[in-house]
Amino acid sequence: MSTQPLEPSEVQAFLERLDEAGEKLRELIDAEDTAGLPAMQYYLDGSVFLEAGYLMIEHLGERFPDVYRALQSHYMPAFERAERGQINWGEALEALPEFLREAATDHVHDELASEEG
Repeated sequence: MSTQPLEPSEVQAFLERLDEAGEKLRELIDAEDTAGLPAMQYYLDGSVFLEAGYLMIEHLGERFPDVYRALQSHYMPAFERAERGQINWGEALEALPEFLREAATDHVHDELASEEG
């Protein structure tokens, strides 16, 4: 089985989109009352979804490019629909495999706990 490595431009373009979406989430939460549950849940769902993308790059991109590409084919349509406001970030998360959702959720919760600590 021949595996084509990822082109750096493939990864860079994806990273830029993730970073841009993350900035928009931060701007939204900064503009809202963070005590409001709907805004916080939206932010958390978005953070977990974006973290799943970062985890795909970090853990699969270089070593398992075919697996990365397969997951990317599920990730990007949900990402694009969420960016356009056609679905919310929570719905986008549902499009991902459970193991990826769980890993991203754990990572985001760990980061939040370390910031609070």
